[in-house]
Amino acid sequence: MEHTVPGVLATVLRKTSLSELLVLASLAAVVAVVIPSLFRKVRAAGHNWVFWGLSAAIVIASGLLFSFRTQTFDTFCGEGHVVEWLAAHLLLIAGVVGIVTMFRLRARRKAFPLTVFLTTGCLVAFCRELQWGEPFFGEKVIYTRYMWRPAAYFDSSHFAKLAGEPEMIQQGITEQFLYVSFLAFMALMIVVGAVTISYLVRHRKLLAEQSRAFFRAPAGRLFIAGCGVFLGSQLSGEIVEGSLEDRLVAMGASSDVLAEPLELIASMLLARSMVRLWHMERCYLPAAVVRERAAARHLVAAAGHTTPQPHHTVTPG
Repeated sequence: MEHTVPGVLATVLRKTSLSELLVLASLAAVVAVVIPSLFRKVRAAGHNWVFWGLSAAIVIASGLLFSFRTQTFDTFCGEGHVVEWLAAHLLLIAGVVGIVTMFRLRARRKAFPLTVFLTTGCLVAFCRELQWGEPFFGEKVIYTRYMWRPAAYFDSSHFAKLAGEPEMIQQGITEQFLYVSFLAFMALMIVVGAVTISYLVRHRKLLAEQSRAFFRAPAGRLFIAGCGVFLGSQLSGEIVEGSLEDRLVAMGASSDVLAEPLELIASMLLARSMVRLWHMERCYLPAAVVRERAAARHLVAAAGHTTPQPHHTVTPG
């Protein structure tokens, strides 16, 4: 009975403080009100059912596997396994689409603050999912989940447990190394963020105009939904996985599997949003063709304004 879903929920509630319960309540409100509303609007805009069916299948399959085949669930959703790999690559695809879109807009001599903002968000999410350090050390050494823990910036003891794992000891990775690498990574993120913010501030009026048009479109609603699901997975993962770490290990799973299916759905939403942005900006056409069409439309509009209207004269009877 201790490994059933009610038992898991009881463990979470028992180990969750009042402030964390408020966070969970706010997340439940977002899931119950905001996200379904966005999904209805997106479906009404003509999106196909394959995407939503796949998203529902991910949630249902994850719930069933977690309830009845926990080790199989861990095989797919564990750290660095299939689900996280897919989510990371979808976020990378979204970021690459954004970068290519920026180059195409630059070729048209257009400013693109909104595309910078959206692309940065996708790449930051990609950095959150990437296994930083594994190709060099055989083990992940930059745990981006600590981005959400302010105390980790000022105390290296938060990395002591990680440094004590057998793989870390075998590679000679110390607590201090993990702490310094984390700070270096965050410093790089802060520099990139400062450059991005300065560009957005310089083009803030254009950013506001582009944002109004984008977030009224289905692509914008997809991006908002993706961000909501991703943020919800991070916050709920911090609370739920922190409460269930011992129980998850006893069930044959790692302590970081519950948020991965939601992150995969969020990455699907973000990637789909960036592809729709590509089509909105007509980036599949060469810059010269776009400029020629814009010039032709401008000439037609100007001709329409200057064409003299026929005058009707009244012949005296």
